[in-house]
Amino acid sequence: MKLDVTVSTFNRVKSLERALLSLSEAKAPAGLDVTVTVIDNNSSDGTAAAVEALREKFHYPLNYIFEGRQGQVYARNTGIAQTSGDLIAFVDDDEEIGPDWYREVSAAFSDPSIDFIGGPYVARWAISPPAWMTPRVAGPMGGFNLGDQSFEWRRDSPGAIPGGNAVIRRTAIQKVGPFSTSLGVFGKRHVGNDDTEMHLRLVDAGAKGLYIPKLFVYHHIPEGRLTKKYARNLKFWGGVSNAKIDQMRPEPVPRVLGIPRYLYRRTLREFGCLLRTLGTHHAFQHELELVYFAGFVYGYLG
Repeated sequence: MKLDVTVSTFNRVKSLERALLSLSEAKAPAGLDVTVTVIDNNSSDGTAAAVEALREKFHYPLNYIFEGRQGQVYARNTGIAQTSGDLIAFVDDDEEIGPDWYREVSAAFSDPSIDFIGGPYVARWAISPPAWMTPRVAGPMGGFNLGDQSFEWRRDSPGAIPGGNAVIRRTAIQKVGPFSTSLGVFGKRHVGNDDTEMHLRLVDAGAKGLYIPKLFVYHHIPEGRLTKKYARNLKFWGGVSNAKIDQMRPEPVPRVLGIPRYLYRRTLREFGCLLRTLGTHHAFQHELELVYFAGFVYGYLG
């Protein structure tokens, strides 16, 4: 099997170097041919020179591609278009793969029925997280984790493949198409969740995917993101993104004014929980669900 690991990056050269070193140092098992490709998404911080400096001592072939269209979706799609491996992996520039990451990839795809896999992010906070950073809040902030048991992803399964820790068969991508450019973060536009929409297309097309707890990456999260303002902004735009996905791929559920009825019930329940937990560090996680609902309505009507 040939594995192409793509790393999209924008002006984070030091973080990128750390990510690349982890990809170089991890051991690939026999039968898995690894190539790493950096997609430079219009950086101006010496990214190209840094990749060139690493190439000679890198343990696998290391390629560099420049993608001038700003936006991670464009970078990811360029990585798909300009590689040729049987498997395509997506790793972010603020991560490090676990030491057994390649082995987990090889083991999973030794089963020809498996089309895609994803795994958790182990958060590496720059400072100790504040008390309001409950496990429920930590997930969307960068500590994605769906438990310590592997399972097959279905439409009603929790979560979706995380865009920074996913591996997909090329044949599956050829079947459903690349990442949607109507989603994704572009400059000041923060309509993300392009990975979630890709996940839904894969599942709806009958692709078989696994969540694998041992396929983990370390996710480095800077101090500047550990604020309530950042969390609210992330949750709001998550709601906007999911509203856009719902419009693209509507759920067959009862609706009120076009919005899924269950969201109203869930938001009312969260409001009640917020009132009961005021003054505790648990209150913020319930507040964020109200922010999410506001974002969903904004995304649906906008």
